[in-house]
Formats: sequence, structure tokens, C-alpha cells
Amino acid sequence: MDVRVLETLCQRLDELARIADIIGGDLASADLHREASAALRDALVEIKRLDADVDLHQKALRDALAEIERLRSDANMHRDLRDAATEWITKFLERKRALSGMVLKDQNVRTPGHSELPTYGASIPARFERKWVVSTSSKRH
Repeated sequence: MDVRVLETLCQRLDELARIADIIGGDLASADLHREASAALRDALVEIKRLDADVDLHQKALRDALAEIERLRSDANMHRDLRDAATEWITKFLERKRALSGMVLKDQNVRTPGHSELPTYGASIPARFERKWVVSTSSKRH
């Protein structure tokens, strides 16, 4: 907002109050001019404060809108990635089924569960056990 007109009006009111004092005219008229000028100056201060607040609010609003757009873009990207992953998995499973069907020639073979896997006659901890040898000599080789 352009406040130069109001600033000029305040200056004119102050000048009229001084002129009324100088010519010795009606004191009430000079006081009215001073009061009007003071009220306008207070209004100008409030207008300038609100203008500064508007700039801050506009910046905050622009930042919020930019963040909303970024989040929308991220959501679209995640949706696209999810759709691509779903499509890839679907095609992979279709190919796997097709290849399994070709290898097994439509035989219905059961997949073994964990308890049915061969252990080759040893328990799993026994198969992975390591023997550690501790040397008592203090020399390093």
C-alpha cells in the first residue's frame, strides 16, 4: 500500500495547526488538526506493521504451498514406484509359473517345508560347529 499520500496529509495538518497557532486563531481548530495528524500517524504505523506482517505471511504461505507440491510429487513418485514394483513382481511370478510348468510338465509337485529339508544326518548346529585351537606359546610367527 502506498502511504505517501497519508504522510503528506499528516504534514499538511501539522502545518495548519502551526499556522493557526501563529495567527492566533481558534485554539480548538489547531488542536483538532493536531489530533487528526496524531491519529493518522498512528494509523500509518499500524498500516506499516500490517504490511510487514503480510510479507511474512505471504512468505510462509509460499513455503507451505511449495511443501505441499513437494509432498504431492513424492506421493506420485512413490505410487509410480509401487505400481512398477507390483507389475514387475506380477510378471516375475507369471514367468516363474510358466517356467515351472515347462520344467515339471504340469506335474503337481509339493514343495517341502522347513522340517522336511534334508540335513544329511547331522543337526544344523553340529554342521556349523568350529574347532578353535588356542596356542600357549608367546611367540608370533
